[in-house]
Amino acid sequence: MREITIVGGVYGEVCDFPRNQTIRGSAGRSAVALASEAKTSLFAFIDSEMEREFRAICNNNNVHETLFSREDPIWFRYRHPLSSPVRYDTNKEYTLGSEVTADQCLVFGTIENRPEVHANNVVYDPQNVNTASSFSSNGSKANSVIYVVSLLEGKVLTQCEEPKNIASKIMTFDNVTGVIVKCGPLGAFVTDRNESEWVPCFPSTKVYKIGTGDIYSAAIALFHLLDGVSLRDSAWYASAAVSRYVESPIERLLFEKKDEIVNIAKRMMDQKRPYQPKSLSNKKVYLAGPFFNTAQQWLIDEARETLQGFGLEVFSPIHDVGEGAYDEVASLDIAGIDASDIVLAIVDGNDSGTLFEVGYARGRDIKVIAIAESCDEQNLTMIRGSGCGVAGDFATGIYAVCWELLADD
Repeated sequence: MREITIVGGVYGEVCDFPRNQTIRGSAGRSAVALASEAKTSLFAFIDSEMEREFRAICNNNNVHETLFSREDPIWFRYRHPLSSPVRYDTNKEYTLGSEVTADQCLVFGTIENRPEVHANNVVYDPQNVNTASSFSSNGSKANSVIYVVSLLEGKVLTQCEEPKNIASKIMTFDNVTGVIVKCGPLGAFVTDRNESEWVPCFPSTKVYKIGTGDIYSAAIALFHLLDGVSLRDSAWYASAAVSRYVESPIERLLFEKKDEIVNIAKRMMDQKRPYQPKSLSNKKVYLAGPFFNTAQQWLIDEARETLQGFGLEVFSPIHDVGEGAYDEVASLDIAGIDASDIVLAIVDGNDSGTLFEVGYARGRDIKVIAIAESCDEQNLTMIRGSGCGVAGDFATGIYAVCWELLADD
C-alpha cells in the first residue's frame, strides 16, 4: 500500500456558529482525510487532556501516530468560520524529540518548533500568517518541495505583493519544484518549472471554511505526490475537494469518493480552463442590516471588515451615512443601493428598513444575498420568491456575494 508521512499540529478547534468542537489541527485533519488512500503516519505533539480522544480518532481511522508530549492543551476559538481565531494556551515552546525521515511527506508549520524533516518529496504548508518560514529554515531537506501558501503567507515569506511574484521568488528556494499561492475566492496561482496558470475557487452551497487549507494541501499531496498527477491538474482536483469539504466537513469520507472529485474538477476544467480571475476591487456591495444594539452593530462591522478584506468596496449606511432625519438618510441610502453591484442583507429580526432595501434593490434588478441564520422559513417567502440568494450562515453569505460578483460580466 502507498505510504505518506504527515508532520504538523494537532489542536482543539471550537466554532461558535455553526457550532462545532473537535480535535484536529492541520496534521490531524489531513491524516484522517488521507488514511483511506494510503498508509498514513502522523508525527505531532499532544497533551494529556487531548491524548486519549485523539488516539481513539487515529485508531478509528487507521492513522499510525507518533505523538510527543506537550504540557498544556492548545485550542483555537472561531466566532464564525471566516473569523481570525483566538488561541488559548500558555505560549510555551516545544521541540520535537527527533528528526523525521520519510519518502513522501506532507509538512505543516506548527505552533511548536517544527521538527527537522528529511524526505524525498514534500508538500509544505507554512500555516502561519505572522511567522511563516521556509521549509529549510530549521535544517529540513528534500529532493523536491512543493509550497502551498496563502497570499498573506506568501507575502511574509517573500516580501512580494502579487501572486506571480510571490511564486517566482519561492521557486528560487532550495529544491522547490512548484508553488501554489491561494487567493481566497479568486482561486489560486500555480506554477512549476515549466508552466503557470490560475485555478478557480469552486463555488459551493455552504462554506464551512475552518480546515479548508488543510484539506487543500492534503489533496495536493494525494493527487501530486501519490497519484503522480501534474501539479496544475492537482490544483484543480484540490479545489474540487475543498468544495465538497466545505459543504460537509467530514474528512474521513472525503477521498473515499475520489473519482467524484476528479469528475467535478474535469467538468470545471472543460468549462473554465484557461481561467483568469476577475478583480473584486472595482465592485461595490451595499450592506443592509439593523444596527440598533451591540450584537447587531458587531455583525455589521464584521461583515463590512470581511468584505473589505476581500478587496470589495462596501457602502454601509451606519458607517457612510450615519443616523439623522428620515428625509436625509433615506435618500442617501437609496443612492447607495443604486450605486452598488449587489446587496448583502442581514435579515434576521425582519428589520423593516432592511426588508425595504431588499425590495428596492430587487425592483432595480440588483442582486441580493440574504443572510438568515435564525429566520423562520415563512418569513423568507418574498425574499426567496423575488430571486434573492439566501445563506443560512455568515461565511456562506460572504462567499456567495463574492461568487456572484466574480460570475458577472
